[in-house]
Amino acid sequence: MKRSLLLLALVALLAAALRPGGAVAQNNERQQRLRTMAAEADRAWRAQRARVRSYAEAAGIPLRTEFEDGGVAALQRIENGHPVFYTTYNRGGAITSSVDAVRPGGSLGLALTGEPRRLGI
Repeated sequence: MKRSLLLLALVALLAAALRPGGAVAQNNERQQRLRTMAAEADRAWRAQRARVRSYAEAAGIPLRTEFEDGGVAALQRIENGHPVFYTTYNRGGAITSSVDAVRPGGSLGLALTGEPRRLGI
């Protein structure tokens, strides 16, 4: 009896998943939700970047600073009227892992700089 009920439930689930348009409609809904979420995140990011640029210009501070040891500090956002920077401290790790091979002038010829890029994959 248990086996029959399990088999019946499995057949019902497969039939529901494979009915014409069922899975496609669900995927279309999910894709649309993802597109909406991506558009909202993009708008929020662009607005934040505009606020950061405006703040940096008014305060006379750079958006990005490179240090002699190869470290970088980049202004990310403004919180409670104060700038928040992200700073790298991994120059030694980059050297150890041969990251210099992918940078401009590196042996792999890739010329990666770490600048943001939008990729369509």
